[in-house]
Amino acid sequence: MKIALATLNYRPRFDPVTGRDSAEALGIKYLAAGAQRQGHQVLVVDAQFRDLAAAEALREIIDFAPDLVGLSLTDWVLREACRWVEQLHGRLPAAFVCAGGPGATAWHDKLLQEAPALGCVVLGEGELSFDELVSRIASGADWRPTAGIAWRAADGSLQCTPPRPFVTDLDTLPWPRREPRYPLDSATLCASRGCRWNCGFCHIARASRAQPGPHVRFRRPEAVVAEMRALHDEHGVRWFNFVDDMFTGIEQLSPGWMAAFTDGVREAGMDVSLFCESRADDVTPTLLDNLKRAGLKTIALGIETSSPRVLKKLNKGITRERNAQAIRLVQERRIHFELFSMLIEADTTLAEIQDDIRFFVEHHYLQQNDPVPFSVQAVAFRAYPFRHTALYGQYLRRGILRERGFSIEYDLQDPQVEQFSRACMALHQRIPQALERALNFSYVGAIQAGQVATAVREKRFGNQFLRADLDFVNTMLALLSTQPGASADEVRRVIDATVDRVAALERQFDAEPAAEADPAFARRWNRGHLATQ
Repeated sequence: MKIALATLNYRPRFDPVTGRDSAEALGIKYLAAGAQRQGHQVLVVDAQFRDLAAAEALREIIDFAPDLVGLSLTDWVLREACRWVEQLHGRLPAAFVCAGGPGATAWHDKLLQEAPALGCVVLGEGELSFDELVSRIASGADWRPTAGIAWRAADGSLQCTPPRPFVTDLDTLPWPRREPRYPLDSATLCASRGCRWNCGFCHIARASRAQPGPHVRFRRPEAVVAEMRALHDEHGVRWFNFVDDMFTGIEQLSPGWMAAFTDGVREAGMDVSLFCESRADDVTPTLLDNLKRAGLKTIALGIETSSPRVLKKLNKGITRERNAQAIRLVQERRIHFELFSMLIEADTTLAEIQDDIRFFVEHHYLQQNDPVPFSVQAVAFRAYPFRHTALYGQYLRRGILRERGFSIEYDLQDPQVEQFSRACMALHQRIPQALERALNFSYVGAIQAGQVATAVREKRFGNQFLRADLDFVNTMLALLSTQPGASADEVRRVIDATVDRVAALERQFDAEPAAEADPAFARRWNRGHLATQ
């Protein structure tokens, strides 16, 4: 049987990683490995990783003419997926189409209603359910008794089979089936699944408890190193992105795991770079020292906010002081860091936003290689109440939440915060090209193309843009704090001044002579993020 597995591309309006996002969709690649082990012919179209438009992904699949198509969907692509499924059905009416992933699982009821050509949704962790589904369809058996799926009956009623137990031993799964490298020498890995915490904003908390069996599991460190070694030797991979929800937290559950892993990486003799995510309270000096010796270049810390009120509301289980300590530990070791933040939730005040910005600036957020402008965070990174999370339930009970299609909106309770958010959006609408240039990090692509002089100039513009953005945010917050009834004209004047400043910056950097080429600059990039120029 011919099977196509795909993601749909999503590039949000304000995307800090567009142009350098090397994160692969591991879900479909695990499914592909399982289907290939059954003897099927498999095509993987990771449109998100390859930055393919939906039409391009559709064309590749139609040309392959599969018998079964599986889509991995996030919340952000569900509306597009409904249109895509109907188009696919029109071209390949005999193909069975199914979907899975976090977005499809959370919205399976609405997705099956809005996309009538969708055969079923695989719920939660999908490898075992998909293996059974494929086996049943290939043999001509009835696929409906497959555990862990949902579908619409002929009468329109929603049908769900009992949940599938989690995979207990992750090392029994075949390694993900990798397609040819597009376009970076990087790979995404997962050493664990699930999370032992219960943050109110995170859908992983619910998903980790939605199926029978232990919800937190981790692979043997030797198995992870072996997969890295194979990717390094066979594909030239030198950058490994660990996307576990609790990669650094494995050590808390299995003392000695991290030392065994980092020792294994060093003993393998690989000159590699690592990325991982971490809770702040999992960060310790010993853990960071071990990971740095193994090649850790960037760690993304889930700080979220410095507000004790919001940390408590989100059930984060951490303090402002511990967040600050984690940042200091990372900085002391000169490890590049990224910060996950939520500047705004329903009850945020202007004073809390100001305090958050002071916290991040005091901890040298702008001295990172690629921070996200605060005005972008205010619009794009406000707390999102994923369906069925605790935060979703809170807002729903309060009557401030609205579902529009497949998106969720909520009312900000402070009108000044709403005005601030709208001002940030208005600024973005006035400088779309400058914003895209600052966020898309085209200097990375320039480095990879050997255009080092262009890269240096782009980076310098990005740094100046960040300073202009910070001044805009602070000016707007000060205005709204002192004048709660600030007029539209007053707000517009602040936006106009920033637009003029950004335009002048663009003219300045585009007119100046390009910096002299520096081959060492590109080599330093490839070995890890650079300090701010």
